[in-house]
Amino acid sequence: FTALNQFLMVDQTDTIETSGRNIEVNANTILAGNIITDSVNAPGTIDLIATDSLEVGAVRATISNVSPAVVADGGNINLNAGGSITVNGSEATSGVSPDLLGISALSANGNAGSVTLRAIDDINIICPQAFCIETLAGGISGIAARGNGADVTVTSRDGGITIGNPANNNVVAIDAKSTDGFDSGDILVTASDDIAISGVVAAITGTGQGGDINITSEGSIQAGQVRTDGGIGGLARLAARGDVQLESILAEGIDLGGFVVVNSREGDITVTGPIQTGSDNTDMTTVDFGRRTVPDPRLLGTVDIAGTASIQLGDVDASGIIEDPSVREVNINSRGGDITVGNIQAGSNDTGGLNDSGGFVDVASGGGRVVVGNINTQGPDGAGRVNVNAGTGTAIVGTVQADSLQTGGQVDIAAEGNVQVGDINAQGT
Repeated sequence: FTALNQFLMVDQTDTIETSGRNIEVNANTILAGNIITDSVNAPGTIDLIATDSLEVGAVRATISNVSPAVVADGGNINLNAGGSITVNGSEATSGVSPDLLGISALSANGNAGSVTLRAIDDINIICPQAFCIETLAGGISGIAARGNGADVTVTSRDGGITIGNPANNNVVAIDAKSTDGFDSGDILVTASDDIAISGVVAAITGTGQGGDINITSEGSIQAGQVRTDGGIGGLARLAARGDVQLESILAEGIDLGGFVVVNSREGDITVTGPIQTGSDNTDMTTVDFGRRTVPDPRLLGTVDIAGTASIQLGDVDASGIIEDPSVREVNINSRGGDITVGNIQAGSNDTGGLNDSGGFVDVASGGGRVVVGNINTQGPDGAGRVNVNAGTGTAIVGTVQADSLQTGGQVDIAAEGNVQVGDINAQGT
């Protein structure tokens, strides 16, 4: 369809459905209901391109055929607007189950299709039920996936991004997952204004590789749980000029944990729940990195939190079992604000081997009050270093365990103000 001015569906609860055929709409303004190319064999792609604003209901290009004889991919979905984009699932109900509202390119038995939204102005995605954007492989109860999750890209050049339903934080806002033996897709969300995501952002898998999640804003970031766990955890990177507020970050791995990087240039950082990058593998040489580029596998499991103002975190778990001297680190640094952290675990989970070291822990503020729970950097082949520095402020630390069957870890706790510490064990042989 091509329109010189508007492409308008008078009843925005109506549906355009063409099973397995491509749909492309070009217009100055697009105001549409549901656009669906679902198929049991090969769904069509969907391209909606507006030079001004774009508003649509459910957008679906999925394959639901679960026959072992059919392996097919989900269709790609592209929404592009010179103005704003609105996906209004709360109104697009005619002929579509409420559980299926949103944007979906899943495949039950192949690779998922990708989803791309690009706008000059604001992007608003409203999803009242189960999900907002899904590019998952699988999604059919009792059926194992036979493909990878696909990428999700949501970009606003001059505006903000809102995804989810503020009244229902149980919604999976973005889902690019897969299952055992396959990899998740990557998730990229970028805006020049605030980003607000109500619900879970997930790029998880079973024994495959968790996808990378990058959320970047020149304003603030607010999201629920961020998950990129798998056989190998993925990268979870969140960077904002203003505040960053999250419920939790899970990037742990069966073989190797992922990376967590959170940065705020001017605002506070708050993660109310746990940050996890731990792993259980006993032999790094057995790990298949597949399509991922890992510059130094020993760094997997690292947590980097950096800001200029207040930092408040729950427990941080970067523990692991790797038969290689580990350099995984937990770095939490504020230029001058207060830091409050729960327990920090960067030690080895290996109680029987002699080839695994604890990680390093560094918590520092230029002049705030630093409060940390218990710290563990134990390792049978050497404990990790512990550094807590409150600059011109005060430091309060619980128990520090940096002991080892080999070399104990160096422990430095300093502040120009008061220092309060529980027991410290840095023994070695």
